[in-house]
Amino acid sequence: VIGNGVVVDPQALFAELDELTKNGIDVGDRIVVSDKAHLILPYHRDLDLLAEARRGERKIGTTSRGIGPAYEDKIARRGIRVGELADPKGLEQNIRDNVNARNRLVQDSTMDWKPVLAQLLVHAERMKPMVRDVSVMLAEAMRDGTRIMFEGAQGTLLDIDHGTYPYVTSSNASIGGVCTGLGVPPRAIGG
Repeated sequence: VIGNGVVVDPQALFAELDELTKNGIDVGDRIVVSDKAHLILPYHRDLDLLAEARRGERKIGTTSRGIGPAYEDKIARRGIRVGELADPKGLEQNIRDNVNARNRLVQDSTMDWKPVLAQLLVHAERMKPMVRDVSVMLAEAMRDGTRIMFEGAQGTLLDIDHGTYPYVTSSNASIGGVCTGLGVPPRAIGG
């Protein structure tokens, strides 16, 4: 289950799933992605590289995978959520707007929004059976008495609020991130 607190790169997700399949691990319909999770798109990777390069000697060591810029878009309310993949017309406008914004920031190259949209529509078809309202799914599972193991990346020292800022990730990687990143109540966490 990939929660709403995660930013998802469809290209990376499907590369990982294809690698598992190639190695004999059939994930079938076991992967669920929150309809509220935000997407990492090609322009996010460009903006990540640009931001790190502009820091010069003060680089923070980003992975350059577009994670920070995707979270920036989420907070600025211009991000694209997985659930929006079901609305190609609205998706087209949002991709066009975001790529145009990228082109204003990146002076040495221009990105065409049409291939970004075309690739995203291909990913949308493949992702469609995986998309659910994860918070509702988890609430139902907890109501039915199902035990759930929560897993998150990094830890408190990389938490955007409680970590060794600015050398942190772009999300809440401490225990509180379970609640906000999955839509579960604090009482869901524990033994």
